[in-house]
Amino acid sequence: MSVQENNQIEMFDAKTVSTIMTAYDAMAIEETGLSQAKFNKVANEDCDPKDKNTSRKDIYTAKVAMFIVQAGFNVRDNGFKNGVDPKKARRYADLYKKGAQLPPLLVVRVIIKGKAYLKIIDGHNRYAGALIAQKETGKEFILPYVESTAKNEAEMVAEMLDCGDALALTHIDKGNGYKRLVNCGWEESRIAQYFNVTVKEVKDGVRLSDLPENIKQAIREDQIAWTRVLKLRDSYLTKDEAEAAIELEIEGNQKANEEALERGDKKARKRHNNEFRKKTVGKALVGSMAGTINEMSNHIAQELGFDSIDALPKDKEHVQVSIPVGLLQKLLGQSDEITALEEHNSKVEQAIAQRKAEKKASQEQASA
Repeated sequence: MSVQENNQIEMFDAKTVSTIMTAYDAMAIEETGLSQAKFNKVANEDCDPKDKNTSRKDIYTAKVAMFIVQAGFNVRDNGFKNGVDPKKARRYADLYKKGAQLPPLLVVRVIIKGKAYLKIIDGHNRYAGALIAQKETGKEFILPYVESTAKNEAEMVAEMLDCGDALALTHIDKGNGYKRLVNCGWEESRIAQYFNVTVKEVKDGVRLSDLPENIKQAIREDQIAWTRVLKLRDSYLTKDEAEAAIELEIEGNQKANEEALERGDKKARKRHNNEFRKKTVGKALVGSMAGTINEMSNHIAQELGFDSIDALPKDKEHVQVSIPVGLLQKLLGQSDEITALEEHNSKVEQAIAQRKAEKKASQEQASA
């Protein structure tokens, strides 16, 4: 069975360090979850029986050459191939070069083209760091590992999510894992129970995993909150409309934040000024209008000689009253605020419709 290799994955920092990580396609992995006896038959001197630097009996060691990664297996969605973060890999490389003892990798035994390897379930950044350290020093590194008890892909993904909790998996990362488990046949309720989360959290995670890459990238870069993205998705009947609204709001956030920076605002969190974000009638305005209307009702009732507005005679179509100018101006001003809000939202809707039409035209042109 042929082995499909990815192109170079660059590991870089200020000094621009690079190396090559070979990622094997899932189809190239012939067997997984091997018994120790079967694994030993095809293993070689690159594997050592036990780590000599620890008293734990379940930790073993192997040369870097024994470890492999499976393309697309890592649930981390950080914008880099196979979920490897160059900055973290660089940091681990420096630690390895200093002789630091890092936590063991979590692996499962596999066979590729008749040879034994250890597929990494958790520890992709440490592995990448070891590759960098090896390339820079010319030395051969030995890495500790523990074997996974997972018997299938679903259990491997679940283990990866468990291990990743300490490394602050993002909501998108977790969503990728939840989706993989759903695809493996796990029900959302089972996933929720396993990870001690709610079914809604699982559903939200899967929805985040299904987002277009440009929107995911905006979430990673904190240009829009993932909660806001899902709220917008629920606000529109169609996926196309929702994505157009999300993209426009992201652009508006970027513009508003740039303007805030120009004004010397270090926080630059001026998203309420977003020209593409729909506005709602705030509690303050609602409360203010309610107070004005109540004040006007009491004034009218008193001028007509009634205890309340409800006591007005039902047989009269018109009544003549005088209203204080200040009270009338207050009501008209509040009405103007609502009118301005409606006009703003109308412009946003028009912009969304235009963006949707532009995307559709672009897609049709690309497929022509």
